[in-house]
Amino acid sequence: MPANFVHLRLHSAYSLAESTLRIKSLSGLIADDHQPAAAITDTNNMFGALEFAQTLIGAGIQPIMGAQLNLEDAQGQGEIVLLAQTDLGYTNLSKLLSKTLLDADAVHDPSCSLDDLEAHAEGVILLSGGALAGFVGAPAGDGRPTLAAARAGRLATIFGDRFYIELQRHGLGIERTAEPHLLEIADRLNLSLVATNDCRFEDAAMSQPHDTLVCIGTGRKFSETNRPRFSPEHYFKTAAQMSELFQDIPSALTNAVEIAKRCNVEVALGTYYLLDYPIPDQQTPEQYLLQVSSEGLSKRLAAGGPADQWT
Repeated sequence: MPANFVHLRLHSAYSLAESTLRIKSLSGLIADDHQPAAAITDTNNMFGALEFAQTLIGAGIQPIMGAQLNLEDAQGQGEIVLLAQTDLGYTNLSKLLSKTLLDADAVHDPSCSLDDLEAHAEGVILLSGGALAGFVGAPAGDGRPTLAAARAGRLATIFGDRFYIELQRHGLGIERTAEPHLLEIADRLNLSLVATNDCRFEDAAMSQPHDTLVCIGTGRKFSETNRPRFSPEHYFKTAAQMSELFQDIPSALTNAVEIAKRCNVEVALGTYYLLDYPIPDQQTPEQYLLQVSSEGLSKRLAAGGPADQWT
């Protein structure tokens, strides 16, 4: 029997230096728990989307394409999760990620603007972000509930019923502080709740190795107190564990399944999409590639460039 919960917050190893979860391992965890679907939500990329889709489809599980990225306004930035609901949504999410990364500089973390988000919102479902660093959740937990409510209102205007207030319970004080404000915001704006667990490692025993990975990735030391860190609860929880954790808000669990039902992206496997590059008559693509490569090499040799080292 399918489980009554699906994970919509899975960071794979493609979330570089943020997760120890490999996609094959993820697929096994999902299948063993009989979860009917799952979403990949790596940070600022969908590098693992195809592998994730192929692996889950092979295991009889519905893959949901998504990503986590930072959203920015005049008050700062915070993470959100975007899930592709339709094929158009997948295209919009791809375009938004590309623009966000191309616009980023070498100093600041990549982030997108509200205007860019709105321009690519069609066919996309949005989760508000957790209390640890979320666009809505963080201000709800750090004493700025008015800002959290204003941000939620703006996102609700853009996404309508495709916007969900995200609840997380990793045992963090900031989450306990944020939750009453998030519940009040959802009630006042008539928004649906969804329970997520920000999965970054297989089980609680992997908490320390994961912390080591985060330290390496961020160039920080274990002894530093003010550094990025995650609780031991950021592991892949079973549906039964999530049901126990959110037994007082069952709608937040059922909404995770409902979101999965709303997502229907057709993953085209085995199809290659190549640029339609103009090729002179009487030449095959291979012949033309060889020609322009040879011409380019001759020019570099004649100019005395780096290719000199090959002669």
